[in-house]
Amino acid sequence: MSLILEYHIAEAVAALKKGCILKFPSDTVWGLACAMSESEAVLKLRQVQDFSNHTLHELLVCDEFMLNKYVTKIHPRVDTLLHYYQRPLTVVHKSTMNLPAYLLPETDKIGFRLTRNQFCESVIHDLACPLYFLSFYRLKHLNTQATRKMLESLVDHEVAESCYDPLEKRSSRIVSYDQGGRLIFHN
Repeated sequence: MSLILEYHIAEAVAALKKGCILKFPSDTVWGLACAMSESEAVLKLRQVQDFSNHTLHELLVCDEFMLNKYVTKIHPRVDTLLHYYQRPLTVVHKSTMNLPAYLLPETDKIGFRLTRNQFCESVIHDLACPLYFLSFYRLKHLNTQATRKMLESLVDHEVAESCYDPLEKRSSRIVSYDQGGRLIFHN
């Protein structure tokens, strides 16, 4: 496993394009990330996620333009939040488009998180596709030595700690839609 430093954005992008799984700092927590376009890596992370019984599949996007490529409609209030809200924002959608079949959960939802961390944004922008992201926080109940070894075996590269600013750490605001298409704010 190699260490990727903050100024090595190109190295992180190259690793992701090769199908690598990275130990990656998002703007909220650390987790495992891979390029959405790399089916084998996504399927490995989906297996871990299925084992954890967590149902929200999360994609990190760098901006609203990228989000618009994958969702059929953005609620006007979400559009406003995307422009003015300073915390990370996760928008949960059931109605998506242009996603590869291997990524689509059978019954679950896709959460698109618009990142606010500069390193994370740069990597996703240069990669030109979302990151499939599995948060370590969501796996905390699986905190056994066997689980840690299994997760470590998946990681091809680790992004340096300097890319993650703990003062920047903010929880993501989660919004979804009800049956009538109205916006629901969680947390």
